[in-house]
Amino acid sequence: MISLYQLFKILFGLIISGFILFVIIYFLSSYTQIQDSSQQATTLKNFLKTAGDVYTSGNSVGFDDFYGKDFKLTFDTREPEGIVSGTGKTPVWFPLFFSLGDEVFLSRATIDMGWWEFHAVEAMPRTRIIFNPMTDDWDFLMEIVQFLPDSEFFDPKITFGLCDGSLLQEKLCGGDFCEKQGFLYQLSNPRIMDKCTVRMPDNARLIIISPSCSQTFSQHFCLTPPNTEGVGNINLRGSQSNLLYKDPIDIIAAVIGGYEKDLYGNSGETLYEYKNTVFREELSLASRILANRALIVGSKHPQSSPCQKAYSDLFNSMNTLQGILSDEDYYKNLGTVSSLLKQLKQAKTTHEELAKRGCDYQ
Repeated sequence: MISLYQLFKILFGLIISGFILFVIIYFLSSYTQIQDSSQQATTLKNFLKTAGDVYTSGNSVGFDDFYGKDFKLTFDTREPEGIVSGTGKTPVWFPLFFSLGDEVFLSRATIDMGWWEFHAVEAMPRTRIIFNPMTDDWDFLMEIVQFLPDSEFFDPKITFGLCDGSLLQEKLCGGDFCEKQGFLYQLSNPRIMDKCTVRMPDNARLIIISPSCSQTFSQHFCLTPPNTEGVGNINLRGSQSNLLYKDPIDIIAAVIGGYEKDLYGNSGETLYEYKNTVFREELSLASRILANRALIVGSKHPQSSPCQKAYSDLFNSMNTLQGILSDEDYYKNLGTVSSLLKQLKQAKTTHEELAKRGCDYQ
């Protein structure tokens, strides 16, 4: 028969053993979490370094360090703009539009203003871009494609196709999926297509191009072709906003972001707003620098010389740009966006005239 003292020793031993086991499990769990966080931080650091290299060099590359890791990344547009992960917020020093996957393809898109260039890195997983052109003017469609990634000779693939009513046409390149250049070759016979009724695969982005994007367009993205001033609309599924675009990268940012929701709202709309924020910041800085240069160099020329007038025109053009960009919400107003495009065109012409006269090199 077990004595009371022996029973107490058994119970005490069980309690101590349970406590020790709990402590061991707790520390093992904490160690695993720390290890996972460390791996995530390293992977994110490598991703941003790779994206930064693409930004500075323009050389495309595949990135597969996300493979097998449970990554959740969102973009926070509040200053400083950056990527939010399980390890916190990491600032990004260059324009980056990304959609997460085990493997992503990184490339650089560029808008050339003549006197200034805007670069942005596009990071996309395996994606099927499907166009539904409900207009016979395909120049706009081709312009969008020109700014999307060319994944030829790389993985993962970004492929392109068309949707005409209930017909999904993707294997247009000799029976295979088309990448960027191959797809552009297929766009020589523009025609108006019926509204796409095909249910899109999970990794597809459907882009409808229509003269009118009404509320009946609930699939993915609907774009109206640009007006005579170069401005059009982006309608994004799940967003009540009617977004204005002034260049293809406005569209690309929204398309890459998609229509999923996160803590910061609609991800496509978030990247669209981020693009316009960094575009304003970089363009404002570039115009200030060029205005100062025009003022300094122009003052070295005689008052009546053609070069002095050319630099004066350039200075005035840059100042006008800065005035337009003083409004942080410039991209939300049709009149302001139209004025910006008009002034950008004027600035490019003014700079070209200055260069033709040889003034830019004196």
